[in-house]
Amino acid sequence: MLLRCVDTEESKKILHESHSGMCGGHFGGHATTRKIHRMGYFWPTLEHDAVEFVRRCHKCQEFSHEIHMLAQALQPIATPWPFSTWGLDLIGKFSPSSIDGHNFIITATEYFTKWVEAMPLTTVPGSVITKFILNQIICRYGIPQIIISDNGTSFKNDEVHELCNKFKISHHTASLYYPQANGQAEAKNKTLKSILLKTVKENKRDWNLKLYLALWAHRTSIRTPTGATPFSLVFRVEAVLPLEVEIPSLRISLQGILDEDAYREARLSQLESLDEARLDAEQWQRVYADWMCR
Repeated sequence: MLLRCVDTEESKKILHESHSGMCGGHFGGHATTRKIHRMGYFWPTLEHDAVEFVRRCHKCQEFSHEIHMLAQALQPIATPWPFSTWGLDLIGKFSPSSIDGHNFIITATEYFTKWVEAMPLTTVPGSVITKFILNQIICRYGIPQIIISDNGTSFKNDEVHELCNKFKISHHTASLYYPQANGQAEAKNKTLKSILLKTVKENKRDWNLKLYLALWAHRTSIRTPTGATPFSLVFRVEAVLPLEVEIPSLRISLQGILDEDAYREARLSQLESLDEARLDAEQWQRVYADWMCR
């Protein structure tokens, strides 16, 4: 894709918005570089400037990850196609609760595209979890083949069991003593918590308002295991971000030039190449899994 070369002032604004803006997510320097490339911007010292910008970010230094877990053998779970396998998990109980009284976040991670659905909750009975699975997963993406969760009573109850039986869904559970068996969900929870820690206000009670912005940041950032953004693997088009409207990228500039027929033809071409993009992502994941297991 052709990239727009920007000047010094625009590059500073792009770095700030891409890293710590509305849909930034405070990702690392190289991830921020890939996000800027994805939006269609370029300048000669982009990667160096992005790494230095992240290094000087106060929030990133304050809430940086501390890895204490020892290295272990990895056994990645392969999924054949998008929306066939979802990992469910709960984050919380939060203290203090949100300004609207929420104490938990339920997350659902799609194993192929790395797409994440999440919702703040006040309580987590089986009836609420069942409604989340039905409304946020089944009604949006179709009936999955497998759902993976822990053995908590929120997931292992009559309501969830009845729903899975009704739609012929295999419900696999991971031991509370070995949460790595649902590693995808655990990893995405860690990412969401990291973004929220760096974006909430000092009182920490607006996290429910920042949750969907954190999801947006995750969905529009390139994920290393797939080499693509979750948004593009689901819709075969990249989301338009606020920065692209403020500093028009090439595709935004072309919108006023293309007529309706040309736009329709371009969109049809994108949709026809969706299967190919997903096959590329599948091969990328296999290579990445082999590399991580070494």
